[in-house]
Amino acid sequence: MKITRNQIYCIIPFYLDGPAAPQGPLWTADTPVLDRTAMYDFLDVSSTAMDAYRIDFERNADLRKFWQRESRCGDGCRMRLTNQNPRSWRTPRLVMSRRSDAGMLCIPVEIAGECDIDEVADFVNRFHKYDSTQAPVMEYVTTGRDTPLLDRLDSALGLARPGRPHSWTLGGVVDMLLSPLGPGLHPFEPYRAHMLTYVLGEGCADGPDEALKTAMLRLIHCHNKRYSPLPEAFDRGAVMQTFRNVYLGAADEGACMLGILKGDDSDGYMRSYHDTTFQSRMMWIYLLALMQRHVLLDVDRRIAASVPPSQTPSRQAADDFRRRVADTCSSRLTGFFTSISAYSHINDIYRFLTDRLGVAALYRELDEKLRAIDTWIKLNDAVGRERFERFVQVGGVILAVLALLYGIPQAITAAEQAYEQSMWGWTLVCVIPAIVAMAWLIYQLIKSRR
Repeated sequence: MKITRNQIYCIIPFYLDGPAAPQGPLWTADTPVLDRTAMYDFLDVSSTAMDAYRIDFERNADLRKFWQRESRCGDGCRMRLTNQNPRSWRTPRLVMSRRSDAGMLCIPVEIAGECDIDEVADFVNRFHKYDSTQAPVMEYVTTGRDTPLLDRLDSALGLARPGRPHSWTLGGVVDMLLSPLGPGLHPFEPYRAHMLTYVLGEGCADGPDEALKTAMLRLIHCHNKRYSPLPEAFDRGAVMQTFRNVYLGAADEGACMLGILKGDDSDGYMRSYHDTTFQSRMMWIYLLALMQRHVLLDVDRRIAASVPPSQTPSRQAADDFRRRVADTCSSRLTGFFTSISAYSHINDIYRFLTDRLGVAALYRELDEKLRAIDTWIKLNDAVGRERFERFVQVGGVILAVLALLYGIPQAITAAEQAYEQSMWGWTLVCVIPAIVAMAWLIYQLIKSRR
């Protein structure tokens, strides 16, 4: 299939050690255009609500000059990092969850010039596996006039590899863009990007053939040519047909939206689809589902990290654990939605994405863990109550013993005064058996409670 339009989004999900916002001049708060008629307003206060930032190219002039320059990317492929329309997703963005420690970096990339869908799949596979130490993926061919600019960027951003000036890796770009968040940042999957691909093509007016289905499955899973996915998977739930000429597929590794030009009146709409509906609706819906997935993974991580290390935790450990559980319950109550819009086709897309990204399964797993946590807390509270009751019972016995030991001498003294003779022998006869009997009772009580 000949591709007439492509846009690839390299998404790097991460979590932070605690709440943070980007520091320094690189990022500025700015929310992309959202079609408010498409989704309910309550999503703005949910646990998956997002704050968005974009690169402040006004304060980073050298970076702005460089960002849209074409570069070589192996096998003769030419690409560019895009920065078009700052109110859209076609400029680099940082997205942060408002009520969790999860976030995502979104870097838009496009292949320059003509290409076919197999070339797009190869490109996606190459960028899916990024590493700051890997072979260069972006080599800039410059004129003498460009050299000072790129020299400054190499020096300021530290992206060039030794001996290879003006040759950057995606990993280096990712490290540079995430550095304003500080050292407490951790990718969910180091050196793996989640790849969202939009392609518009022509040549299959009657619908996807077997070759196109295979190529789209490769795009969804970020596979290279060594993998041969079964075309049947296309029709078994991996892909949904949202409209007559639009297909959407998703998996843990990535997603793909495929539009097909059919040579009819719908072509005009399809040619403008990416810059309109996809930007103001589809990107938000997709990132909402993807953010839910990583918020849940972050909650899972925090629960595992906060479980007390022993069956009898300290009060501080137990209190910290209860606080984590309260945060988890809040995320659960404010983060899961089966309906996000008054439009049925948007809800259908959203439910498909949450299912394919494993969101529903993660929520079920979280529910099971919350039930287990509830049982654990009740058992821990029961143990605490039992210990208190044992303390009260033992304390009562000890008080009774003390009262008896105090009363016997008093009674003996009164008898001596009445009979005017020493009765210490009787005192020993009474006190010693009483002490032995009470000690035996205390021992048996403690033994029965172990």
